[in-house]
Amino acid sequence: FQQRSAYDPDLQTLECDAAGIALFALVVQAGFATSNSEARRLVAQRAVRVDGQLVEDPNLRVLPGDLLLSVGRRRMARIRLSSTGLRRDRDA
Repeated sequence: FQQRSAYDPDLQTLECDAAGIALFALVVQAGFATSNSEARRLVAQRAVRVDGQLVEDPNLRVLPGDLLLSVGRRRMARIRLSSTGLRRDRDA
């Protein structure tokens, strides 16, 4: 059997800009979905939780810091979002 359980997730460090990252992009970067559309479907199916709270908006901005991301019942990751200090504006 496995040594690790779903309740003892690995720590992943991901980069984002100062304004944070969209939830669907975070799900993809964490490896829980292979595409943005798949990540949006997971959120629409009410399968995504951040720090134990159900999230229903795939465009929610997740700010830099530590959080527990869970998709479904068994897939969990402890995420450390670090800010690069850069802000990418779409209109620029």
